[in-house]
Amino acid sequence: MGWLTSLGTLLLDLRAVFVAAWSWRAEDAAQRRTSWAYCPECRHDLNGDDKSFQGYDEAGLVVYECSRCTHVSRWDFDPPAPILVED
Repeated sequence: MGWLTSLGTLLLDLRAVFVAAWSWRAEDAAQRRTSWAYCPECRHDLNGDDKSFQGYDEAGLVVYECSRCTHVSRWDFDPPAPILVED
């Protein structure tokens, strides 16, 4: 029975390690962001706000609807920097 308790403790410890590692990865990804796209109307940070992202259009452009002013814009993220294609 003692080995079962030890196994349970080990599994809980491993879970804690995985949760901590996953949390660290999410924070690290946010710090490594290398491009920014701002709303052409109100200058709100579009790609730093998960609410603004609407998806991709048929041409492969990224579509944002500003969560602050509802302005819709399309961006090309393939070049070295984001380019506002359609305002």
